[in-house]
Amino acid sequence: MINQNTMKVIKREKRNSLWIFRMISFALTTLICLGVFAFFREAPFGDKTLAASDAFIQYMDLMAFFKDVLSGNQSLTYTMTKGLGGSAIGIFSYYLASPTELLQLFFSKDQVPVSYNLAAVLKMGMASLTMTWFLQDRFNNKISMLPLMGLSIGYGLMHYNLYQIWSAMWLDGVYMLPLMMLGVYRAVHFGSIGMLSVSTALSILLNWYTGGINCLFSGFWFLAEETLLHFQRGGAKKEFFSDTVRYVFGMVTGILISSILFLPTILQLREGIGGSFDWNQISLGFQGDILASLGAYYMGIHPKEIPSLDYMSLF
Repeated sequence: MINQNTMKVIKREKRNSLWIFRMISFALTTLICLGVFAFFREAPFGDKTLAASDAFIQYMDLMAFFKDVLSGNQSLTYTMTKGLGGSAIGIFSYYLASPTELLQLFFSKDQVPVSYNLAAVLKMGMASLTMTWFLQDRFNNKISMLPLMGLSIGYGLMHYNLYQIWSAMWLDGVYMLPLMMLGVYRAVHFGSIGMLSVSTALSILLNWYTGGINCLFSGFWFLAEETLLHFQRGGAKKEFFSDTVRYVFGMVTGILISSILFLPTILQLREGIGGSFDWNQISLGFQGDILASLGAYYMGIHPKEIPSLDYMSLF
């Protein structure tokens, strides 16, 4: 008979092996990215940067500002670099709340393009790591190593990530989404909302815009998990109601946790252009040709290659 101490050792070794796979997917994704950077002479291997469009116009200056904050030369609570002066909390929560911004501690202000490139690489690596985590737990470790690595690395290097790399702030939502999906799965199948609440809070804290999109997607994922579970339960409606209450409670708890940063951001937005909104802009229908969105799935597509502005990058 296996004693309790032996069981603890077995469980610990199993957890360690799972994390090894997660770190392998992270390492392979980052190494692939760095190899591509080295080939094309992108920073830190050359003088090129991924920062383009909004990242070049806005992000570089904001990262340099955050470098001053980390150095003690600026403050997020009040800065004169913002118009006539004011709080930078809204700017921080939208652009700079990602943990990869701490890379500024290791680079000078004139090396911001280097830290930007490395931040993008780390985020894609994190996307592979969290997808590995999700696939392991969701499918109870029934996926063998090669398919698991292929799916995870494919998620980290998917076209959406490569397309959005010019504005890496959108990538935080990508690596947080698998954790939210895993939280939904645990809430539905095991009645535990801890993972859902924490991942929801973190997703909003790291970038409230992509965090909001992830929250919407979690609702669709909840319905998908419930549909699969519905056939296993034989169509019991009572469990569906309790699962829905549990899911909503987990999401609300996560949103309330995130309010430590999200609430000051909302209050600041209400003082600016975000305080007014023309609700007449919201209407049912399509803007432009809905088939134009299919063009976004073409590898290497660029906005300039599309004759109109009716395009999007999807995943």
